[in-house]
Parts: sequence; C-alpha cells; structure tokens
Amino acid sequence: MIDCPQLLAAMASDAMIQAVNGDDPLMHALRTLSLACAKASGSSFGTLMAQGLLTAARFCHGKTTLSQSDFATLLHEVVAALAHRGGAGLGDKTLLDGLHALALESQPAPADPGALMRATLEETLAAFRQRPNRIGRARMFAERSIGLDDPGQVALLRMVEAL
Repeated sequence: MIDCPQLLAAMASDAMIQAVNGDDPLMHALRTLSLACAKASGSSFGTLMAQGLLTAARFCHGKTTLSQSDFATLLHEVVAALAHRGGAGLGDKTLLDGLHALALESQPAPADPGALMRATLEETLAAFRQRPNRIGRARMFAERSIGLDDPGQVALLRMVEAL
C-alpha cells in the first residue's frame, strides 16, 4: 500500500522523466501527472487524484495560461468530476470541501495567491474539524473522527504549501 507522500513522490519522479513537448504543454503536463498517479497507486485517493488531474488536463486543452476565472472554473469542474466518481458531496468532510473553498476564494485575483490558498485551506480544516467524516475510511468511525482533520483536506493543504 502506498501512502500520500509516496504517491506524490512517485508521480513527480515519473512525470519529471517524461519531457513535456508538443503544442499543448499544460494539458500534456497534467495528463502525464494523471497517468503517473494512476500507475503509482491503486488506492481510492490515488484514483481520485488521477481523475482530478485528468479533468484538469481536459479543461486545459488548447490553453497556455489560466486566468483566475479559468482557475475557479477548473476547480469547480474537478469537484464535480470527483463527486461523481467517488460519491462524495460538499459537506461530507473530504478533499472536495477544500477544493470548493479554493474555487470560491480565487475570485478576484489575490495579490498573493499562495498565501490566500493556504489560509483558505486552514480555515476549511478548522470549519470541518468538529464534524464527522461521512465518506471514506473514516466514515466507519464517524464519531471518533470528530475533532480530527480530514486526511484528504490535509493532503491538499500540504500540496499547496509545497508550491
């Protein structure tokens, strides 16, 4: 079984080996990361991560840059795709809640997007900490998950911190 840090390292090393060429480098880079993620892990989190990256790759087809509006739309599309694939919804105390919060906070363009993203995710963690997990492995221990952070939301925060 591969854990989240190992999954991210495997994705990055595999994707770094492959050159990003062609007329559509943003889409190709996201697609390459999606494939590396799928190859590195068969876990539910890995599957959802690969789906999210593939959704982002499709959205970025033909784009060389993303505006703030594009970024918010991309995040909303990723949330919809992951909800459909994984069966979670907003408010279930999952990664979706963090992605949704980022989409809402990305308009208008912030002066320091990294700081805003970190603060948004920290606020989301705090807002959901006293709620039970409703999906994923932690749902089986819903009452014991109260007072704890959702692992998917924490992983998203750590990824944003690494940017």
